[in-house]
Amino acid sequence: MTEDDIQLVVDARNESRGFLTSQNEITYADGKRYWENFVQAGLIDVFICLRDGVPAGFIDFKRAECNIGIKLLEKYRSGVGRTALELAFRRIRKSEPTKEILADIKNTNTTMLNTAPKCGFELVDADDIHHHWRVPLEFK
Repeated sequence: MTEDDIQLVVDARNESRGFLTSQNEITYADGKRYWENFVQAGLIDVFICLRDGVPAGFIDFKRAECNIGIKLLEKYRSGVGRTALELAFRRIRKSEPTKEILADIKNTNTTMLNTAPKCGFELVDADDIHHHWRVPLEFK
């Protein structure tokens, strides 16, 4: 992951923070710590999403929780998410001994609530803040 990738992670995360539990803006130093403490340690996989060869956001997969999240720059939110998630699923299936992938999608994130079923996610339950989804490993 390059310095540009870290900046992309920071920018995409900050633009998506309205859909996240923690809505505080993060700095480049925070993004670098995230990379050093979690990604380099093998706790989280990060997939950079490209649209026409341009970085559009990222997907993070927390291995211990089998939980996936996607953060896209606002100008790329249409048409990137589904393809990026499907590619990430393929990669995760090859490397992780898990039977399912989970996602917690904030109730206000209507784009992802509409995208999740198209990517094979099944709704497990919902509370006042999130819809909780799962996708079986055999998703293709």
